[in-house]
Amino acid sequence: MVVGDRHRASSRREPTVARARSVSVGAPMATATSPDRPHGWPALAEMGFRFTGEHDRFRRELRSWLGEHVPREPPPADPDERFAWGRAWQRELAEAGWAGIAWPEAYGGRGADALQQFIYYEELAWAGAPELVNTPGLLLAGPTLMVHGTEELKRRLLPRILTAQDIWCQGFSEPGSGSDLASVKTRAVDDGAGSWVIDGEKVWTTHAHWARYCFVLARTADPAGERRYDGLSLIICELAQPGVVITRLPQPTGDPEFAQVFFAGATAPWTRSSATRTTAGRCR
Repeated sequence: MVVGDRHRASSRREPTVARARSVSVGAPMATATSPDRPHGWPALAEMGFRFTGEHDRFRRELRSWLGEHVPREPPPADPDERFAWGRAWQRELAEAGWAGIAWPEAYGGRGADALQQFIYYEELAWAGAPELVNTPGLLLAGPTLMVHGTEELKRRLLPRILTAQDIWCQGFSEPGSGSDLASVKTRAVDDGAGSWVIDGEKVWTTHAHWARYCFVLARTADPAGERRYDGLSLIICELAQPGVVITRLPQPTGDPEFAQVFFAGATAPWTRSSATRTTAGRCR
């Protein structure tokens, strides 16, 4: 995800009076009176989704807040400064309760349902708001921690994901392994002292050069028979350590969105993985 030039103020579309009209309570989406609904609305209506008064109130509250807070200045041209600019925007969203809206309220979210999430991203787009820079943390790392993390990890890491204080990246793809994740070659070995030792390589890792943490998919045991996905674990690895080298991979546009990450003896505590000593051979 890149905070790019498409978020410049000159291209921002302001809300219109017609778009501000809400859908009647319980009415199918296809009957929405606004002339500028996205093409996805008829398809959602065919699936039987309907607005309620709560959805209308949610939209009005969000639209009002965005109208007062969306940055009006263009983003900086320098990639590092632009990322910091986007990071500040996510922090502002989080402080107002508008980041991680699908997260449970106990973890700083709003417990938003599917339609509220649809409304959320639609309104962000119409307002010309910058993209959230910590999407891997918000959509992948955070929810995984809520289900599998210890209380200590949840208490320490989740608030910093919401505010983008800690940036996360996803360590899945490798030079010889993309969609077929069972073929990953990165390995993590138990050092016998409470840590994993990670060796391998990840590529096309979005925002790795700005991230503090990477959730690394690594093989912690050989697969059993035909169960190719057995023996895989997700491990939280801090990137600022001697065993990690990160190389930026500039795109044709010049934006350094991606990176290649090399692990050579990098370490991560056992408590930061999806495996236990009795289940390290199972993909969890």
